[in-house]
Amino acid sequence: MKRLVLIFLFAGLMASGCTAPREEPSETEDAPDPDERTFIYDRGASASWPLSMAVASTGSIPGDAYQVYGKTNLTISDCLALSGQPQGKARCLTQAAAYLNDSSICEKLAGPDKSVCYYDYALSNADYKACEKVQTSYLSREKCRRAVALYTGNASLCGYSDQEEQGREMLCRYFAGLGSAANPECRETTVSTYLVEDVQFGESIRWLAENHPGERVLSWWDYGLPLECAGMESVVSSYEDEDVSYVASLLVDANESELASYMEGKDAGLLMVDTGLVSSPGRYLGGKYGALNYISCAYSNETNPETALGTSQCEQDHMWETIFVTSNPCTANNSSGMVAYRLLQKEPETGEYFYIQYYPGQCLDVQDQAAEAYCNAFFAWEPVYCIANTTLSDGTTAFAPYRLDSKELSKAAMLLPLELPGSYHFGDATQVTLFYTKEKLWLENGSAVSGYSDRTTEFYDSALYKALFLDRLEGFQKLYTGETGVVKIFGLK
Repeated sequence: MKRLVLIFLFAGLMASGCTAPREEPSETEDAPDPDERTFIYDRGASASWPLSMAVASTGSIPGDAYQVYGKTNLTISDCLALSGQPQGKARCLTQAAAYLNDSSICEKLAGPDKSVCYYDYALSNADYKACEKVQTSYLSREKCRRAVALYTGNASLCGYSDQEEQGREMLCRYFAGLGSAANPECRETTVSTYLVEDVQFGESIRWLAENHPGERVLSWWDYGLPLECAGMESVVSSYEDEDVSYVASLLVDANESELASYMEGKDAGLLMVDTGLVSSPGRYLGGKYGALNYISCAYSNETNPETALGTSQCEQDHMWETIFVTSNPCTANNSSGMVAYRLLQKEPETGEYFYIQYYPGQCLDVQDQAAEAYCNAFFAWEPVYCIANTTLSDGTTAFAPYRLDSKELSKAAMLLPLELPGSYHFGDATQVTLFYTKEKLWLENGSAVSGYSDRTTEFYDSALYKALFLDRLEGFQKLYTGETGVVKIFGLK
């Protein structure tokens, strides 16, 4: 009887679904390590195309993953192993996040690198929600959303609540509506600094597209592709174009008739220039001009790769004039004045000196012997002007440069002042740039005259200088000026 009861009890347990306990697998058994996921590292790709400042955008950087490992198939662990090379680690993880479609990888970074990673992920995967994690001094959520809108052609992502952003929103919607997302080259250029960051440049392209649709434009090459993406034709749109060197020469070293003749031969009726070609952020000239100047001089065989940039006589002849006004006393025009100097720097390999347009930051408020030795060994200066009062054609007075050798007035406006407290060579001084214009501001023998005939270098004869600062080119008419004068467009008469 007992045996029968046990049999029925066992059968009941089986019927209820109870089974013998099973051995559970180990939690670590076959569990993939997320950091061992593989991605293809693109050594030529930029992380966060043009807006990234936290990681390099081209070529080799410290700790570049390809240079370290010699391969393109990498794991996240490979990226993390570059912790001693923060730029290399940031770029590696940024590419991993985009390739693996996993924004959580960006959490392995911090600060600006983390924002850049999320920005790149947002663009690569058309995920505007990732923009919420983007916030640095140069990248913002709004800028990220605008970039995704342009990159994908989704104008609905262009909206902003801030009234000050309405101009950017309008441009964003305009360029998103061009359908550039279908063209990879246009897709990347429309998220470039020109259209995402520089409202004035974007406005000028829109103006051209709406007022001169399909016409051919001469500009510097890196503006060519944005123009073409807006439906214009560009004379040069790549640094590899065979005419790039000649275009640089036309902008830097040619007269207006040569420029017009070239444009006519290329069936280009419009010329587009912007201040970025000759000016840098801050209160001084610079920008892309050094590159244009070098290319122009190389075109005329007056410099070569063996010559340090900016040191050839040709490049010197095509630079603007910068002087450093000091408190050292002098006399000119029967009044007390201040001595102004030019600064020269020694080229280490040749020992020759060349004029420079900027005061070296290492020589301000010098505190250590190494800096003192550098400032003493590699720089020289020469007195050039006495800055004294003169009477202008409207009867007012202003400071102006008088040549120390001849005591004659050099009719130049002194602009773009930059204070230099505690400079090693001059003490407290002021850096100024001389501008020679065609306005009749000056008095000469009782008559109102311009100062343009007193110009000292060939920079003041260039098409760039005349277009941007004199606001005129012979044989051309000005058609467009941006709100702040950043971009100007001229048409052939």
